Amino acid sequence: MTTGHRPAADSAPSRERDKRLLLPVREVAEMFDVSRSTIVRAYEAREFPVVKFRGTYRVPRKFVEDLLAAAVPGRLVVVEEYAAEWAARNAALLAAAVV
Repeated sequence: MTTGHRPAADSAPSRERDKRLLLPVREVAEMFDVSRSTIVRAYEAREFPVVKFRGTYRVPRKFVEDLLAAAVPGRLVVVEEYAAEWAARNAALLAAAVV
């Protein structure tokens, strides 16, 4: 006797969890719906954590995830202020990642 249920399809590769520790500035800018240069200017003003590897810049995934988790209904999150607090809490992480 069949139940009419089919087994779930295998997850598509695009649905797999992204495990990268560092994200390209371009992708982060798209996530926040701002230009890449906005992120770069924030980094240059020391308002946004970025890891420089040779000529490329990457944003720690943990920062993006923590920022989005902090943006709960009823709470105003100012990115510049949050980034400064986050960088102070995660100084060891950032120091280890700078190449």
